[in-house]
Amino acid sequence: QDLLFRDVLGEASSSVSGSSNRKSNVKLSAQACNGVVLMPGEVFSYNNTTGSRTADKGYLGAPVYSGGASVEGIGGGICQTSTTLYGAVLRSGLEIVERSNHSIPSTYCPIGQDAAVSWPNMDFKFKNNTEYPIYIVAGMEGKVLTATLYGWQSPEYDTIEVTSWYTETIPALTQGTYVQDNSLAEGEVKLDAAGRKGYRAAAQRIYYKDGVQVKAEPLANSYYRPSGPYYSYGPGTDISNNPGPTSAPSSSAAASSTPPASSTPPASSAPASSAAPASSAASSQAPSSEAPDVSSENTGSEGTEMEAPPAE
Repeated sequence: QDLLFRDVLGEASSSVSGSSNRKSNVKLSAQACNGVVLMPGEVFSYNNTTGSRTADKGYLGAPVYSGGASVEGIGGGICQTSTTLYGAVLRSGLEIVERSNHSIPSTYCPIGQDAAVSWPNMDFKFKNNTEYPIYIVAGMEGKVLTATLYGWQSPEYDTIEVTSWYTETIPALTQGTYVQDNSLAEGEVKLDAAGRKGYRAAAQRIYYKDGVQVKAEPLANSYYRPSGPYYSYGPGTDISNNPGPTSAPSSSAAASSTPPASSTPPASSAPASSAAPASSAASSQAPSSEAPDVSSENTGSEGTEMEAPPAE
């Protein structure tokens, strides 16, 4: 077996933060992927590998993204496992079959390098397009999640660098979304979440042999849809004129208006060339734990709609 899986094809790591429940979910989903062997031509499905994320399997309640906001859901956090695995797969040169986006930026990978999942429809899939079996090792050590793929390294290259960068910043929407809250008084309007800017990004992977570039391959473009503010209002309140809040916004609402953190400022327009700006290139090793991720434009569609299933 050591000879069969002699080479590290690709590896990625990310820092796991949040509640103990979230960390437990990340660890549990990584354990489900650990030890999987993928034969030549076989397609890996994250959803099929982890199964439905339910309490009887040990998954706990933690924040998930739904309808443009963070809500409690069973299995919250497992998108970090699929994203970290995606980073290792990209650096292994494997074929991406299915990759979806998040509707809201996260902080555990570089822009344009996430892979959102939601049972049962939103999946992350990749194909073993090599001539040899591939072995997946995934797990947490302390607060660090790592995914490593083993197999036989192609003689055509020895290193893959993944880069991604902003191409556009889109203003937040002004039209609010209103939900009745029976605990509020008539005429009372509360800001639950501020509007969010949208972003577009591009990505690529570059193959090297002995330090010389031999191939550059574009990856899926990425897109965060902008959103408007979210309000709660009391019964009988007139919301026909898109009213603003009558009470102070919550701390979570104020935080939601803050642009996602990044190692480089978002570009306001697409770069002149398709190559990644040198200053925004991501490391060829583990994904950054500080830059935001974005939504991916999949075949025939752009990103996850607000009505999409919650990303876990």
